[in-house]
Amino acid sequence: MTFYVDRSIHPFRGTLYCHLMTDGTDAELIKFAEQIGMNRKWIQKAGTPHAHFDLAPSLRKRAVTAGAVEVRGRELLPLVITPKREGRFATP
Repeated sequence: MTFYVDRSIHPFRGTLYCHLMTDGTDAELIKFAEQIGMNRKWIQKAGTPHAHFDLAPSLRKRAVTAGAVEVRGRELLPLVITPKREGRFATP
């Protein structure tokens, strides 16, 4: 599985965020998020192809350092959603 962060920065409640997603499972996404200092409860849309974490800039840097691939916002959904809809989850 691969973890992705988009280059888009989205303002929300006075902070800028981007997204952390995976073409793998929610469990793999949660494990990666915890490794970079996030709380598993912060996952959004769990159980759907759109499961993700919102990342502040400091956490985005940690994600990239830990191996997440940087993509443009338009690239993110096809890389993540299509494999999930087709049942092509990567397995460790």
